[in-house]
Amino acid sequence: MGCASGNCGKTVYHMSYKQPETVKRALAAAAELEIDPSVSLRTIDVEDQRPDIPNLEIHVKDAPGPGGASSHYLILKPNPQGPGQIGAATLQFQNKPLVNPEDINGITNESLLLVIIDRLKGFLSGPYPDDYTEAALLGLEAALQHLNARTLDRIERGVEGTHQA
Repeated sequence: MGCASGNCGKTVYHMSYKQPETVKRALAAAAELEIDPSVSLRTIDVEDQRPDIPNLEIHVKDAPGPGGASSHYLILKPNPQGPGQIGAATLQFQNKPLVNPEDINGITNESLLLVIIDRLKGFLSGPYPDDYTEAALLGLEAALQHLNARTLDRIERGVEGTHQA
């Protein structure tokens, strides 16, 4: 299957490196969460996406794996008044071939999409449904369909669960 969008292999989100003090705060939070601080962090720029949450930080805490993607992320909402953070979360994605149930070592892209789809459906059935949420839901459902189609294609070609294209 070709690349209809023209964006295949290109970064579709903006990456930037934050100021050293921000990285130091991230490393301190990582240590508190028992995350290996020896891995240099890359930061995903979220300022343009969520201006309503000042100082929100998303850090990539590992190098890309064999498939080209990172699998460990640290999300911080630091305290602008001083050290520490207001909240932190980690995401660990599956980072090895998934052949058997015992191979599971993180969440899959599809699992995360299913969680977000469930949340958006909840918002749409709540007191404040809107067209933006409906459009986001449709986009995520389309993304999930594409990922599932990719998996079926890989199964048919006998390369699912391997590091082969």
